[in-house]
Amino acid sequence: MATNTINLSLSPVPSLRLLSPYSPQNAPNLSFYSHFRPPIQLPSISHNTYKHTTATPRSLVIVTAVKTLSDTELVAVPLTAEEFNSKFPSETGVYAVYDKNDELQFVGISRNIAASVFSHLKSVPELCCSVKVGVVDDPDRTALTQAWKSWMEEHIQATGKIPPGNESGNNTWVRQPPKKKKPDLRLTPGRNVQLTVPLEELIDKLVKENKVVAFIKGSRSAPMCGFSQKVIGILESEGVDYESVDVLDEEYNNGLRETLKKYSNWPTFPQIFVNGELVGGCDILSSMYEKGRFKLHDQLELLEFKDQYVIKSVESPDQGFSIDRRDGNIEPLNDEACSGSPSQTSTIYGVAGTIRLLAGKYVLVITSRKVAGTFLGFPVFRVTSMKFLHCNEALKFSNYQEKKDEVYFMNLLKVVEATPGLYYSYETDITLNLQRRYKLAEGWMSKPIWKQADPRFVWNRNLLEELIECKLDGFIIPLLQGSFGAVQLKLNDSPAVITLFSRRCNRRLGTRMWRRGANLEGDAANFIETEQLLETEGFKSSLLQVRGSIPLLWEQIVDLSYKPQLKIINHDQTPKVVERHFRVLLQRYGEIVAVDLTDKHGDEGQLSAAYAAEMQKLPNVRYVSFDFHHVCGTSNFDKLQVLYDQIQQEFENQGYLLVDTEGNILEEQKGVIRSNCIDCLDRTNVTQSYLAQKSLSLQLQRIGILSSTKCISMFSEEYGKFRTLWAEQGDEISIEYAGTYALKGDLVRYGKQTLSGLIRDGMSSLSRYYLNNFQDGVRQDAMDLISGHYTVNRNSPSPFQLNGFESFSYLPVASALVIGGLTLTSFSLQQAGRSAQQYLSSVVWAGVTAGVLALVKANGTQFCSRPRLCGLR
Repeated sequence: MATNTINLSLSPVPSLRLLSPYSPQNAPNLSFYSHFRPPIQLPSISHNTYKHTTATPRSLVIVTAVKTLSDTELVAVPLTAEEFNSKFPSETGVYAVYDKNDELQFVGISRNIAASVFSHLKSVPELCCSVKVGVVDDPDRTALTQAWKSWMEEHIQATGKIPPGNESGNNTWVRQPPKKKKPDLRLTPGRNVQLTVPLEELIDKLVKENKVVAFIKGSRSAPMCGFSQKVIGILESEGVDYESVDVLDEEYNNGLRETLKKYSNWPTFPQIFVNGELVGGCDILSSMYEKGRFKLHDQLELLEFKDQYVIKSVESPDQGFSIDRRDGNIEPLNDEACSGSPSQTSTIYGVAGTIRLLAGKYVLVITSRKVAGTFLGFPVFRVTSMKFLHCNEALKFSNYQEKKDEVYFMNLLKVVEATPGLYYSYETDITLNLQRRYKLAEGWMSKPIWKQADPRFVWNRNLLEELIECKLDGFIIPLLQGSFGAVQLKLNDSPAVITLFSRRCNRRLGTRMWRRGANLEGDAANFIETEQLLETEGFKSSLLQVRGSIPLLWEQIVDLSYKPQLKIINHDQTPKVVERHFRVLLQRYGEIVAVDLTDKHGDEGQLSAAYAAEMQKLPNVRYVSFDFHHVCGTSNFDKLQVLYDQIQQEFENQGYLLVDTEGNILEEQKGVIRSNCIDCLDRTNVTQSYLAQKSLSLQLQRIGILSSTKCISMFSEEYGKFRTLWAEQGDEISIEYAGTYALKGDLVRYGKQTLSGLIRDGMSSLSRYYLNNFQDGVRQDAMDLISGHYTVNRNSPSPFQLNGFESFSYLPVASALVIGGLTLTSFSLQQAGRSAQQYLSSVVWAGVTAGVLALVKANGTQFCSRPRLCGLR
């Protein structure tokens, strides 16, 4: 046996992600876990033949077992597989395990030290914090026994105690025999027994009452397909406690296959559910296992104490942070943070960020959520409610104006809490489209999710800064505003899933009338990237389209009129604004075809002409003017073929992304169609849905689902689902920008205008008028505050003192005068025939009413709700 420190060449250790193959029941090289019993005796060693292999050299200095225990270096047990592989050898020797207080817990022998230490780390992580390792060069039984004995005797002589793990009767460190496999679950008593509840309810109850459920083909003991076998292998090797259900068992699970497809909106098997939510199939689980990924804490506990809030993970209670209720200071969780009894404990589902106002800090948390579906197999959630936690003790020391301003800011926060259309995922970034995801570097998904995200589409980007500074990566949730929906189709007996994802850009966030056109940087209002994702027969295909306000400097200020006048702002920077906007699009998406759907007369015509003039200066972008109202009217969806004929060659050349069953990119999308009308809502929705169905037919033909003579519109029921998906998407993004459902929704749903749709459009138009004139100023302030376009500063003058005229104060007075004047005029006219005095009274009241109406009309902009924090640009 050598007596000096040596440099060893170690065999590479297999991947240790999630749960290493070194788990006791699966590690053939794992020898034993020894126990000390006076007099010192060593249990028999495993008789597995040990073969030393020459491996890729890796420099690691380890003392041999002849070194004393006290002279051997104590090595901290790493938490990541990469560090683990580099610190511990997969060779034979002796090891000593210490807890967090550096107290020896166990001395053992192993034929594979790395395997044994990793096994202990999984079974008793609280006791396995650091390790001493001695590699025995000549690993025969005598040498191993002597090395182990010398370390044990040295410790006993020094402390007078046997390590707890080596005491007789202590089974903590003993290799446990393999557990007997669970039986597969059965959903019904048998196919001939009448069910009292629908099968879908049984599925829902099963996945929600069990932490992990795998729906597989065959049993866990005998999987009937390679994908199911791989899933079972991963779950078994990870030591996951899971339930299994055989979807091929027609006796006890009759009808399960088709019912489960509808329940999960996922067409293939196996399917894995975790905590009641679909994780995905074999490809998703394999990706998680082989590559590793970053996952956010998905369920949090909010503890409210008198002086602080404590937020911690339910599954990992030691992970969390505290927030001082006096000054909003954030600190990592420690033992003292949770001392005492909280006044209230509640469950929250994420922290969306923090914002500092005049009197203190406010923390935005997600209080409820709803599963929206899955994106590439990962669950996507829709925020259904949020609230701000107040850390504003300084409010009591503020002056009168500061208190008044803080009240207005807090009202804006209430508006923020009701923000519609926010989506997120705990397990993957949803801001990147499929083509960009496939071009990312290997290992990208192991980064914190906020680092993976496209900052343009992170709605709460400004709110995350402090959480990022505090390195709370596991709690940082990037929220996306837009829309998300999915539908399952069946075409020629082939199941297909279509997912529609719209992502709203945060650079010029705002409401319909207060954010028009572009800013000087070229960022357009209501800019949205829409992705239509098709998944069928193992193939994935994606089409991107974008929309955005006409990228000129223009505005349309509300003034109580139904259709305020458009105003083009003459600015010497206009050409550069247009050029900057399209330069970014070209860099990001490739070839651009700009489709302008505005009218060619009136105010819209002037704006369209100005846009066309600027586009003539951009030779690398094709501009197409299409007067939607003139060609299609209000009810003829099919006449969009006229537009398609104009752009068909470019549109089909731009193509779409197509990925085969092995993950190979067969085709890439080389450009996008950029559509706009005035609002980039109603006409744009109709046009984008038309182009989307054209591309979908091409994709299905390319994959082989449809023949070259067929298209999606020939399948009336499935085409109806597709149209509904697009109509609902249009409604959601319209609510976010205009506050109402989209107009012309019937053209998308049915291809024509219906009477009920006409009535709904009329109601939406009236609602838009009211919201735009009397609500959107406050909504715009809320968006400017939350997006960081306005920053609260105690040293700056109050933004509200600068506005001497308070529109909301005078509007009720003016309204009362008009209504009162009309009432008195009507009453006077009824009595006018009785005397000249009453006739004169009627004239006076009519004059007063007319005067008030004239005053209101002349000062219409002053009576409307206006943003008070930021200018229009």
